[in-house]
Amino acid sequence: MKEYKRVRYQKSPLIEVIFQLRFPTILSINAKQPMEFQDKIREKYPFYQEGDEQQNEMIIGPDGNPVQIKTSSAKNYAFISSDESYKINLTASFISISTLKYTQWEEFRKHIEFVVPIFEAVYKPAFYTRVGLRYIDVINRENLGLEKVGWNELIEPHVLGIMTPDIEKGIKSYRADAEYQNPENNAATKVHFELVHVNNQKELSLLIDCDYYSQSTTQKEGVNTVADMLHANSSNFINSAITERLSSAMEPVEI
Repeated sequence: MKEYKRVRYQKSPLIEVIFQLRFPTILSINAKQPMEFQDKIREKYPFYQEGDEQQNEMIIGPDGNPVQIKTSSAKNYAFISSDESYKINLTASFISISTLKYTQWEEFRKHIEFVVPIFEAVYKPAFYTRVGLRYIDVINRENLGLEKVGWNELIEPHVLGIMTPDIEKGIKSYRADAEYQNPENNAATKVHFELVHVNNQKELSLLIDCDYYSQSTTQKEGVNTVADMLHANSSNFINSAITERLSSAMEPVEI
């Protein structure tokens, strides 16, 4: 796979970045409020919210056919940073760190390095069953001064697929999904592209929602290595998906 130079966009289309660790269910998280965990992170994440998350489980009969869907409720604890730019979500089966104000990987990684060791010290997960890194971008041509430029000049053909220049003129909607395995590092990528209206604007924007993940068992000492690998996958993917014209319009600064 071609390697691309890392850049930080001054007009970034990113709206949210999420890092998530899944682990075998820890019943104590659902049984009581996470007071010890909160005490250890409260200085940086002082705001607290608590909610219920509905989970559906399909029950399979002896013949292999589904017989019922079991619905259960799980606690979802949220801890929000003092500037409200970062959020931790904790449930009995996952912990996630997210931000709506992503700057660059090194800054985001600091939050992972702070939160994950504390979580491990308090709850002692045996290992992780899934490590995921998700980037959600919304590319609005008007915001970039590109409102009269066709998508074919901004997005590479392998992403646009059927939306050729002739079809684009009359396009009413566009949606595409794909999931594939990276043969070089055994991680997977799930991508979703969709034309959407943002804030009731008439102009269609392009949503690019990418989930980079590993479902191989990850030991606790290997989390940062896997996270860095997923970030490298994300950088290579988005750079291969956009044209030089779009990249220039977003005002890149090399890192």
